[in-house]
Amino acid sequence: MKRVLTSRIQAAESLGPHLETAPGTRNIDWLARMLQAAVEIEFYTIPPYLTALWSIKDETSPVAASIREVVQEEMAHMAIACNLLSGLGFTPKITDAVPKYPGRLPFGVKGDQEITLRRCDQKAVGVFVELERPDDPHDKNNKELSRTAKDYPSIGRFYSEIRATFMVLRPTLDARAQIHGHLSPLVMTRHEEAIEALTLIIEQGEGSSKKPYDDSPEDLSHYWRFREMQEGWTYEFDPYTEEWDFTRKPFLLPDTYPMAEVPARGYDPNKYPAAAPLLAQFDEAFSRMLTHLQDAWTDGGQGSFWQALEAMFTMRKSARALMEIELPGKGETFGPSFRYSSSLP
Repeated sequence: MKRVLTSRIQAAESLGPHLETAPGTRNIDWLARMLQAAVEIEFYTIPPYLTALWSIKDETSPVAASIREVVQEEMAHMAIACNLLSGLGFTPKITDAVPKYPGRLPFGVKGDQEITLRRCDQKAVGVFVELERPDDPHDKNNKELSRTAKDYPSIGRFYSEIRATFMVLRPTLDARAQIHGHLSPLVMTRHEEAIEALTLIIEQGEGSSKKPYDDSPEDLSHYWRFREMQEGWTYEFDPYTEEWDFTRKPFLLPDTYPMAEVPARGYDPNKYPAAAPLLAQFDEAFSRMLTHLQDAWTDGGQGSFWQALEAMFTMRKSARALMEIELPGKGETFGPSFRYSSSLP
């Protein structure tokens, strides 16, 4: 029987005191609390990345392809955290952890960095760069950049603490309640596999201490993918200087729908009847996706996982249709609100 976290973290709670607990004194309950936090942190990044992706008119553009890769990997990271929780005998909480925008990453990770739902422009990309920024990136100007985090200045540092605890506790993981599929590629039974998965999350997001990519030089970490968009140039290894640097190959942001930044709590359908059907369609698809994901990891149901993926295709279609409807008197268009409802027909 799966366990429910006995002292579940609240959205406003800081993880600082928990992360400062010495690795040798941590237990499985501590590990479960941190993995639940990881689920919520990964969840928080996905809607902004999806919104930026869907706002790009040409979905075959290099920038769209790069963001799509980031989204897929973030979904896989969330799935890894859910599988690790399930492997330890706990039920991941997904529908209880729906993010709200504008907002900040939960638990003080990345400090005061505000995150909004907006089209793929330089403002959005600047936020994405800060979300993925490592403590010690391969960035010549890094020492000049400010640090605002109250508890943990990078997502990678947060995961490093979880990884260190797996090294100490060396738990065995039950594979029976873990999900395997296109966006959940890893089922882990040994603590060594958990450590490898957590290292993968860190390197895909930030790069390692020696290189700005994970599997190959063509597969840049999320941080450097967004830096390319920010600078407008590709980032490559120069065999002559034997250093990584920005090249003179353009990597420009493509045309987007003129989507306005989504307001707090989203758009009121009663106020905007022209957009109301699509707003409702998107929120219903989003709610169904989360419900199916929760069901998948609650009962170990592979079928629920695939139903969640189907709901995501409906979300994409509704979101792009919303971005073609003009906001009255604004010269900009609507965007998805990512509202969850547990009351589905």
